[in-house]
Amino acid sequence: MIKNAIIVTLAALSIFLLLASIGTFQFGSPSENAAFSRFERERIRAVNSASVWHVGFVNNESVADAREIAEGVRFSIDKINAAGGILGKKVELSAFDTGGNFVANKLHVTRLSEDRQTSFLLAPYYTFEVPTTRAISSYFAVPTVAPSVIKPDSLPKLTPDLFLTALPSIDLWTRPVVAALRNRGFKNILVIGPEIEHMGGVFAARIEDELREDKHFGEVFRCSYEPPASYQVLYQSLKFYRDNRTFDVIVFTSTAEDLQVLGKVMKAANISIPVYGLNILERADLGDFAKDFPAELVYTHTSGYLIDREDYDDWVLKFRGPPGQWAQYGILSCELFRDALQANGRYVPTKLIEKIEKMRFERNHSGKYQLHVELTRFQQ
Repeated sequence: MIKNAIIVTLAALSIFLLLASIGTFQFGSPSENAAFSRFERERIRAVNSASVWHVGFVNNESVADAREIAEGVRFSIDKINAAGGILGKKVELSAFDTGGNFVANKLHVTRLSEDRQTSFLLAPYYTFEVPTTRAISSYFAVPTVAPSVIKPDSLPKLTPDLFLTALPSIDLWTRPVVAALRNRGFKNILVIGPEIEHMGGVFAARIEDELREDKHFGEVFRCSYEPPASYQVLYQSLKFYRDNRTFDVIVFTSTAEDLQVLGKVMKAANISIPVYGLNILERADLGDFAKDFPAELVYTHTSGYLIDREDYDDWVLKFRGPPGQWAQYGILSCELFRDALQANGRYVPTKLIEKIEKMRFERNHSGKYQLHVELTRFQQ
């Protein structure tokens, strides 16, 4: 009987998490609010009684920029601990590698969220893992910041929502592209990018909306695909749009590898119109992928810093060079945790995430942190 009850309970929790992750279920009923309040009270007691701040970190160490994020996280935590910790307690990091596996991410996030001593969570690595990670961590009252993803606009409302991202607003990247297209007089735009659950898809959806809202532009078309890009899928899609629509520029929001496939497709289809892209991952080797591209290619380039200047300078001294953007996102995530916790003076999950959200907004708009996005033209 007890065994059957446990199975039923686990099955109900699995169904809840699935529905929450796809947006069918939303927090807010009296029973869910009561469960959250209980989890928050238990977490406050457990975290405050612990001798250290237990921070969970779920990442994909098989990817270069993820390893850079991890380097930034560890650098920041080492600095925090060297300075005496936060409110008199050191930070202890529990890091888990998913290997890029969705199920592994869910298991690690669940395990860390169920542990009442987890004070803060850094996860996930991929944008398509956001709905599940957000549903689990919010349900168990764990403040969560994702260093490397964009929070999709299409996510269902959660109350409370304890999930944030460290990245600045995506307008930082989309607005320079829209302005450049307007200045050059382009009217009809074809936006090509992954499906919405991927980071490139979030950018594609946002830039599509901005283009449609701008009265300067005429027709705006959207071509979506499931990554990685298939030559045949892109060829058929591009051929369809070329034969049935009139567009004079392409906006591309996917990876450098997919850009290479696009170039082959454009060459085969004899399409040579300009392509504007978002170098979201800030690939240093983008120029290699741009070689032999059959058209004018213009991409965003991000520079500057969005972390504390002291941390930036200390990184330069230690590594003999400036931190990359992804290392900065890892550092920033830890800085936000430290600063918000110190400002609040005590640990309360909902209050902590509210303070982090406020500080993140102030960083983006105060002018203190200098992050710039410019457009770079690759000569063919």
